[in-house]
Amino acid sequence: MTTKRKGKTMAADAKPAEKLTTVCIYDYGNKPPNFANATPEYLIDALGEIREMSKKCKKWEGWFKEAILGRRADFKAAINGEAYSGLLVDGEQVRIDSDAVREHFKDDPETLEKLMKVIPMVTIKTTRVG
Repeated sequence: MTTKRKGKTMAADAKPAEKLTTVCIYDYGNKPPNFANATPEYLIDALGEIREMSKKCKKWEGWFKEAILGRRADFKAAINGEAYSGLLVDGEQVRIDSDAVREHFKDDPETLEKLMKVIPMVTIKTTRVG
């Protein structure tokens, strides 16, 4: 049995990761999939797979960025491919040095605590089991 998605076919008996990989590579816009019938176990498997794919993509992105920057002398800041155009922009980021802030307020922890903000959050950790 197969399932039809936007003109693409995927095996209904595919493993969750295979289905997920198939679904993730198609453009479904900004609307999330329908999770009404998804079990928590499937959702954890899917989340783990997404995270693994994301790590691989980040690694590949880094390699491509290094390759582009390694050829920087060969072109100007703008690069036009067949499907995408790119623009290399030099810039800086300004960030707060949290170690320096703690050092500055080491004798005044009350003021430091007043400047801090607690943000509630839930972390979902995934670990490959098979």
